[in-house]
Amino acid sequence: MTGETKQKFTRYQYLLVAIITVVLLTIVLDYMLTSALSAILLPKLKITTTQFGLLASAYPISAGITAMLLSGYADKFDRKKLLLFFYLGFLLGVLFCTCAPSFEVLIVARVITGTFGGVVGPICFAIIADLFETTQRGRAFGILQMASAGSQILGLPLALYLASEWDWHLAFGLILFIGIIAAFFIIWKINPVNKHLLIPAKVNPLLHSLKIISNRNYLIVFLNNTLLVAGDVILMTFSSAFCINNLGVSLENLPLLYGIAGAATFIFSPLIGRLTDKF
Repeated sequence: MTGETKQKFTRYQYLLVAIITVVLLTIVLDYMLTSALSAILLPKLKITTTQFGLLASAYPISAGITAMLLSGYADKFDRKKLLLFFYLGFLLGVLFCTCAPSFEVLIVARVITGTFGGVVGPICFAIIADLFETTQRGRAFGILQMASAGSQILGLPLALYLASEWDWHLAFGLILFIGIIAAFFIIWKINPVNKHLLIPAKVNPLLHSLKIISNRNYLIVFLNNTLLVAGDVILMTFSSAFCINNLGVSLENLPLLYGIAGAATFIFSPLIGRLTDKF
């Protein structure tokens, strides 16, 4: 729709996008960090690549289970309260990662982190969909995607530096520190998001979930996203170990690889977001 007038964001919308971007930055950084630390965790924890694969899988598997269970009930709560509940649970999991003394404890910590953190993103997207007009959402989501870029440009290099120069626990401590600040702003600045509660639910939540996954059009989108994420995870899980052990990249230069990819995302995400609102 090229003829529509572009609507400007209000001051509150800008603030909301900024807060949610920081929230998503911590989620993305935590998700990417485990894979990025593969070259460090394998020798430090004295684990095999098979065990590391289990460690990397703990988050997405637990996140997937929670997402399926929550799908029919997410619209029954104030989205701010829902976001705060699951984000605080995510930060609790990150705290356990920061203190984990062994591989086994770290596995449990990753399950907790995934159980809560895996649905934070969808809740954030639902908030954006509720509070932004259709002609604004592309720009809003384009800005949110900069969280991924920020994690690669700033977060991962700093986390990898802390892990390589000091201790890998400090990398998770960095996420916890940023997350506590983000949680404070959620409580302080985000208003209740509950207008959807005024619409009476006409179906049972479980039946609602089954109806969604039985819709062919939805299934095509779900399958597309599943394949995209699966390809990303397969590539990313052992990327740092592969770069160091197979390509000869030094641990000191590893942040540069993530930084370049993040810079590309940082530049192109807002541009693509604007194009989705224009066309």
